[in-house]
Amino acid sequence: MPRDIEPEVKELEDVYLYTVDDLAHVVQTGHANRQAAVAQAEAIIDAGVQSFLHWIDERGAVPLIQQLNARADQWRAAEIARARKLLAKGEDVDAVLEALSRGLTQKMLHGPMAELHAGDAEARQRASQAIEHFFLRKER
Repeated sequence: MPRDIEPEVKELEDVYLYTVDDLAHVVQTGHANRQAAVAQAEAIIDAGVQSFLHWIDERGAVPLIQQLNARADQWRAAEIARARKLLAKGEDVDAVLEALSRGLTQKMLHGPMAELHAGDAEARQRASQAIEHFFLRKER
């Protein structure tokens, strides 16, 4: 370690000569490796935080999704009950199926159609855009 040792000493067997410059290089290399690891860790943490924030944001839609599913189940149950009554009366199966599908379609479209006929022009325009977005968009 002292600087007054001849460099040829490192040529001797079982002798390891490290200079202050060697140690400085080791320290610099270690520091660079730690900095690279910090950058990787920050990237991993940032990705995790973004994923968590996206998940939290999606959770806000859960009550609406549950309400929508409940309403669709109500419509389905009502139309199934109606179809069973018609079948019990001896109605033609094809006619009952047609009535069932028409009834579900009408129930599903009643709200959007009512929005197209209600409110001012701006509200109708917003409803029209929403209907196009949800019902008429091309498959992705």
